[in-house]
Amino acid sequence: MPARTRIVFILLASPAATGLPQRCVEPPNLGALTARIDQVAQAQREHRGTSFDQDVVYRVCAIAGAELRPVLRRVAALGDAQGGVRAAAICLARLGDTAALAFLKNELDTTRNATAAAENLIRVGTRRTTGLVIDYMERKQNDPSRMIDLGDAGIDPVFNALTFLTRQVPNGPASSTRYEPLATSIRRWRDWWAADSANGGVLAIEPRVPNDPTAQCLARKAEWGFSQALFDLSIRDTARALTGLFRDLAEQDPRLSTVARTVLVERGDPQEFARLVAALHTSQYKDALYRLQYIGDLRSVGALVGALDDFVLDRVTPEIVALERRRFWSATFVVLSSMVNEPPVAATAPPTQENVDRWREWWAKGQTADALKAKRRVPVE
Repeated sequence: MPARTRIVFILLASPAATGLPQRCVEPPNLGALTARIDQVAQAQREHRGTSFDQDVVYRVCAIAGAELRPVLRRVAALGDAQGGVRAAAICLARLGDTAALAFLKNELDTTRNATAAAENLIRVGTRRTTGLVIDYMERKQNDPSRMIDLGDAGIDPVFNALTFLTRQVPNGPASSTRYEPLATSIRRWRDWWAADSANGGVLAIEPRVPNDPTAQCLARKAEWGFSQALFDLSIRDTARALTGLFRDLAEQDPRLSTVARTVLVERGDPQEFARLVAALHTSQYKDALYRLQYIGDLRSVGALVGALDDFVLDRVTPEIVALERRRFWSATFVVLSSMVNEPPVAATAPPTQENVDRWREWWAKGQTADALKAKRRVPVE
């Protein structure tokens, strides 16, 4: 799952929304999980596979990967197909299967456009696989034959691999693929990897959650990059004992940071709340809107109403600012209307100053928590 999370939309693809037998329940339904993996394999054989198949396999791996090794090996043995078949090999490699790791490494070493092969090894998420990708970048950085000419564009697998490392590996070095030479960035990654034997793998979340099978399953899902598992962990953490974990994930894991920061805001973190409100005044305002909608408290409503009058974008023309302001107003009307019981402006109301003033006047009356719709928290993973 990507690093940034658009909460409202991603909920549509969650196991809860699709009805798949991939929720964290105890005990796991191994028969249903096996059948789902077999469906993925059949789709691949018939060339009907989709990118969603990969997430199916990764979720199975998180829930009961160790118990389902034979099924995963059978799927991985299908050969060169992508999607769910490749995901089975990635899962096995994380579980320590040497044959699966050798297969993925061979792809990196023998494929000219090694972009996908590098991403697959990074997805495995171990120190060893991160090191293999760094080795590849060092070997190929001065080899012009690595470049793939598409006429008016080109593909550089080394640059792509570096981008994947930056986006997916926790605690990576402070390098920039945009503002420094490629060799400098690669050297930073090599030095970082060599500096500490803990560097290079996914953050270990499972050891930090309670000794509870469902919480541990959710932690493994988060380790696989399914960020919404953090929402479920937060719901279960009624004693707020995991706040430190969420803070570490917010700072250290680019795949999970958005949801982790959202959880911290919901738990009352003033710095994260200020960061989120500030995002309303950037091109990322849609993500900020949806995150405040999820949090759904009186603070969030006040921040949204206040932002209606303060919308500003830097380095664009007044015409573009005016257009984006209207878009922002429309989106905010929808979100606010979903958060309060009796909104003064309909969700579909025109984005006018008059309607903005109606929201401001409503807020100025001194709203309390009674004005808010009840928050309904249901498991999504």
